[in-house]
Amino acid sequence: VKQVFIILFQRLTSSKTTKYVKNLLVFFFVYAIKHGGSNLINTCDQIQNGIFGMVCDSLIVKDGSVQKISENTDKKIAAVGLTQLLCNTDELLTGRYADKFIPLLVALVSLFELPQDE
Repeated sequence: VKQVFIILFQRLTSSKTTKYVKNLLVFFFVYAIKHGGSNLINTCDQIQNGIFGMVCDSLIVKDGSVQKISENTDKKIAAVGLTQLLCNTDELLTGRYADKFIPLLVALVSLFELPQDE
């Protein structure tokens, strides 16, 4: 699994496109739903310490990439995955990424409230 994440992050750094970022986020959310948010965070941080925080800041929150997810199924996956992260992940509730809780919650709310970005 770690090798898959390494390849995904290498592709992200070499040629970041909107379509790739949207699909990468959907993958991360599916992973969080299936294996838990803590497992997602630990897998990311095994590659590079603190990389999950960078994913939160630069992909989910800053770029508003969650809003760019357009397909209904993908939106539902994003909503459930973000909810899973926010509600069942100790690292986001009281751990080292507790400062990411509010920005992720805002991203979840904006997924429902704000119009879809292109």
